Amino acid sequence: CSSDLFEEYMASKQKVSKLKIDELNVARDGLKKTVFVNLSRICKQINRDIEQVALYIKTELGATCSLDSEKRLVIRGRYYPKQIKSVLLKYISEYVTCGTCPSNNTCIYKDPATRLNFKKCNSCGATSAVSVIKSGYSAVMRGDRKK
Repeated sequence: CSSDLFEEYMASKQKVSKLKIDELNVARDGLKKTVFVNLSRICKQINRDIEQVALYIKTELGATCSLDSEKRLVIRGRYYPKQIKSVLLKYISEYVTCGTCPSNNTCIYKDPATRLNFKKCNSCGATSAVSVIKSGYSAVMRGDRKK
């Protein structure tokens, strides 16, 4: 009898919704700009802030990025959809997917006492620390130098 309850409990825990993401819509704007058109829709699907995802893409690509008025990510440089997709999948595996269960029902919060970022799973209740997104190396241009 107790094994039946255990199996039923485990079966209820295994019912995790799979994350379905729209196909990436990446377009070219002129010769030296790439536009990630449906970033805002994908951010709604993964339940993350658009500025955080844009900062992660900017950091990983090492490119200059900006959000336009329509919440599209304009990336300076020529990038293929395959490159942007791999960066986005890396973000999802690190900041969205739970490490304990395969759930995508997570949220990120900052602990005020330790000032660390944590990812909390709403399905199983597990928490894990996630790294802060830091901008990587950026070259100092002649106009940026202090005189």
